[in-house]
Amino acid sequence: MGATGYLWCTGSLIADTDPSTSIPYFLTANHCVPGQSSASTTEVYWLYQSSACGGPPPSVYSVPRTTGGADYLAGAPLSSGSDFTLLRLRNTPPSGTSFLGWSALSQPIGTQVTTIHHPRGDYKRISFGSITGNYSGSSTVNVVWSAGTTEQGSSGCPLLANNGQHIIGQLWGGGASCSTPFSPDEFGKFSSTYPVITAWLAAYAGLADVDKSGFVDAADVQIVINAALGLALPPAYDPDLDRSGRVDIVDVQLVIYAALGIAHI
Repeated sequence: MGATGYLWCTGSLIADTDPSTSIPYFLTANHCVPGQSSASTTEVYWLYQSSACGGPPPSVYSVPRTTGGADYLAGAPLSSGSDFTLLRLRNTPPSGTSFLGWSALSQPIGTQVTTIHHPRGDYKRISFGSITGNYSGSSTVNVVWSAGTTEQGSSGCPLLANNGQHIIGQLWGGGASCSTPFSPDEFGKFSSTYPVITAWLAAYAGLADVDKSGFVDAADVQIVINAALGLALPPAYDPDLDRSGRVDIVDVQLVIYAALGIAHI
């Protein structure tokens, strides 16, 4: 992703919490796309990958490409420790692409993680490791790889927690490379990113606050469970989050995900 010949970065489609939509939100690093000017000229190449491990990749000029730029929705600079950009692509991604779920929960040291990325703009690679530093009050986590590595061009790639495969961060820097594969990489925490982009991703955040307390918590979960069980509720409560005409397990799942800060796809 980036201006051909000038900048290559990695990014991912990221899901919102409305299962009826497929809005092409795209998460990457802010130092890759720092504002609307660069967003307007962004091109995204998809499915640039080998068909088998160790197999030959296709020509980058043969893979699907989304042109037309993007709208810059929100971001935070490198100095914040988060270094993220959320875009909305102006044109539809090709078939065969996937929207990633996410978790706004902070992850502890030792969490096993995976990242998928395009080092130096090359075809898709995968790396496995664990969180080795998670500083209280900081927007950054450190990751050391046990298999694979990242390089320039991997910036913006999603950090995925193995237990659930949700996005928990995006790469902005670090010392890992083919020559120093065990140097730590630095990812902006998605738990820091999420409060800035809730308006776009949390389609049910308002609806899930069933008791109108100002936040989604265990009380809202209990209300929706009670409604799904057929128990009477005060008329002011509306627990039919997905507007299906009934309150069922889908609504229970939606309020739980909203309370936990998780998009599950």
